[in-house]
Amino acid sequence: MMYCIIANFGDDSIALIQKIYELKFKDVVVLSVDTAWQAQSWQARVEKASAWITSLGFSHHKLKAEHGFSKLVETRRQFPSQQFHWCAGFLKGITILNWLEEHDETLDAIILLANRRSMSKVQADLPDRVKESDRYDSRQVQYLLANVTEEQRDQLIAKTPFQTPLKHRSLECQPCIHFTKRDIMTLSDIDTARVIDLETRLKQTMFQQNFRNYLKNLEKNNNYYDEFAKTCSWDYGCGL
Repeated sequence: MMYCIIANFGDDSIALIQKIYELKFKDVVVLSVDTAWQAQSWQARVEKASAWITSLGFSHHKLKAEHGFSKLVETRRQFPSQQFHWCAGFLKGITILNWLEEHDETLDAIILLANRRSMSKVQADLPDRVKESDRYDSRQVQYLLANVTEEQRDQLIAKTPFQTPLKHRSLECQPCIHFTKRDIMTLSDIDTARVIDLETRLKQTMFQQNFRNYLKNLEKNNNYYDEFAKTCSWDYGCGL
């Protein structure tokens, strides 16, 4: 039986990989997706995670979305938003399902996600498992960190090469449509310039106003876990 960890190497998915290693699971593959919209600094973390995964005896498959974020936005002539959140399904969902269709024709693989109940009030009733998930073509999904607190998560991370938690979401997409004031510290000049360039080419804005003004006027500091939990992002491990 194959176990598939959906990871983007934020704090929660790093903790899940460590947990699976401690549980001594066999035939484990880690699936991550290159969205072509990651933070400037994120590739170094992906490479470090990949080397660590291999050292654990697991395999890492870095999947590439057929069309990256910018290409999708230009093709659709619109940015995703918190109301119309098509990005996770197109970038990650389709990419992961295509890989599973090729490598798990019998639908026997078990999908492992890093969601925790304490992340969000919306997920307080997160089950331990879903026997047949619609998001994963009726494959079983398990949440092995469901009861894990943030402190316990950080203890798992401390055993990994990363040691210290980021204390912010994964930067596999930067900025994410669930961008909050606390995320400004994670932006590089290159990340910012890329958004402005795409807004200029599309003659639209990603948020309520052009990105420079949005950063100046941003006041909301919502828990992005709450926002992820309202959308399909939660089912594909966005931000975790």
